Amino acid sequence: MNHFSTKIKDALPVLPPELARLHERLRSAVLQRVAALKAAAVQLDARSELPPRPRAAAAVRPAAQLGAREAACAAARAESHVRPQLQRVLARRRHARCAADSKLPVVGIAASGGGTRAMVATLASLKAMHQLGLLDCCQYMAGVSGSTWAMAHLYNYPQRLPSDALRSARYSLSKNFLLNPIETVPKVALATAIERIKTAKKVNLVDLFGVLLTAAILEGVGGTSSIPKISDQALVAELGLLPFPIYSAVTFSADDDSLSSSTSNSKEKYQWVEFNPFEMGFLSAHSPNHDGVWIPMDSFGRHFYAGEAVSNDPEVSFGILLGVFGSAFTANLHRILQELGPDIPPELLIQAKKVLKSKLDTTHPISPAVFPNPAYKLDSFNDPITNKPEIPLMDSGMDNSIPFAPLLNPAREVDILIVLDASADIGLHPFLERVNQFMENRGCSSVLFPNSRQECKYVSKDHMLPFSARDAGMDGRIKKPEVVYLPLVGDAAKAWYAKAGNFLWSEGQVDSISSLAASHISESKDEIENLIIKVWEKKNGFSQ
Repeated sequence: MNHFSTKIKDALPVLPPELARLHERLRSAVLQRVAALKAAAVQLDARSELPPRPRAAAAVRPAAQLGAREAACAAARAESHVRPQLQRVLARRRHARCAADSKLPVVGIAASGGGTRAMVATLASLKAMHQLGLLDCCQYMAGVSGSTWAMAHLYNYPQRLPSDALRSARYSLSKNFLLNPIETVPKVALATAIERIKTAKKVNLVDLFGVLLTAAILEGVGGTSSIPKISDQALVAELGLLPFPIYSAVTFSADDDSLSSSTSNSKEKYQWVEFNPFEMGFLSAHSPNHDGVWIPMDSFGRHFYAGEAVSNDPEVSFGILLGVFGSAFTANLHRILQELGPDIPPELLIQAKKVLKSKLDTTHPISPAVFPNPAYKLDSFNDPITNKPEIPLMDSGMDNSIPFAPLLNPAREVDILIVLDASADIGLHPFLERVNQFMENRGCSSVLFPNSRQECKYVSKDHMLPFSARDAGMDGRIKKPEVVYLPLVGDAAKAWYAKAGNFLWSEGQVDSISSLAASHISESKDEIENLIIKVWEKKNGFSQ
């Protein structure tokens, strides 16, 4: 933790006294928690040798090619859930055609960040979608930050339903896990800590946060190694009872090894990184055809060189990655002040921005967690990221609090995006504007959102182009899906307890956010079904 404050050491002498004292209190608390965590882990650590692991290789794939196991899961769910549910909707509406032997629309759910508010709202939305039959129409579920915590409550347990996951989240919020003494941390969390201490060069605040999230969300859960891993969710994916899960983080798309991206040749500041039960990887932010590099999920944590695994390290635990996915506190100073603005006196905020003006974008007070780079020295992958043996990983909200990137992957051919937005400052942050720019960078002239400051429900109604003109995903270029945008707006979403960083909720507070999120789903049910039918008709050349 010696590097905890190195990124702002030059700024501290001129920081306003209130911010300087806050930084020192936070640093001291983190050092104490990490020391206690290490002491507890050492007591339980038998220091046993890691068993030999099979050979692993990194693979470079064209952007339009899906991983074999993901493709098999998508095809199986399409036949077991999507087609039967579409047929039920068509029958209920007395449609002239049936869903048999037709091309099915691919629907993906994009759940936003927003800390515990997003965790509760996402699970309540999924519960409502399941009860209304909408969830069975969906092939993919992608999350950022707090919504990945929601996914952890749901996907880490075979055959769990959204209603079960919401109950689990309710329980985890009934006690503030951030304040629990280290001595009370469950063994699964301590095992996670031991493994991370053994394999990481440095243990930092993100790792500590991941251990505490393990205790709060993954207590009593363990995969084949007794420590929860994303690869343990392979059974859930293969059963096909739920949409295929995709977790996301970002790293810098810079050409150098610094945390600043000011020297990058990429049009984008951040490189999106995906995790699913079968693979971890990313599409290039630099190469014109956006090829991707992928490794087996259970190999993430091993060091790679020229496409081959050269270490025996275990897969990074799910809990540590949950800390990464939710590590908004590793943001640069600009983003931190943006998030803390409502809680800081205006005159102090103005003074801080004035003093730190030249450091706002390049200074990260808390360093991100660092992991082995699977693309290191991989000559067949045309991207400067191959020059880095390790990469920092952060909360995707650094770039966009909505996981558009993994669902716009051309290989997934998503036709409809259902966006569940529980992020802060809806209508103010430039998340929707950024996705329009993301599409433009990839050769798509269309925009997803005509109004990039959308503050209320939006269902795209532009179905004028014939499907063949829109179906650009097969040649590696991005395609424009239709969009259902459901922002969490209402009095409950603005309540003090709904702040992203509040980890202690009452039953009534959970109910208020849950009811608000569920109401947005139920009010939009008919429009969502109408959109699914229209896209299905167009995809198959039908005319109603």
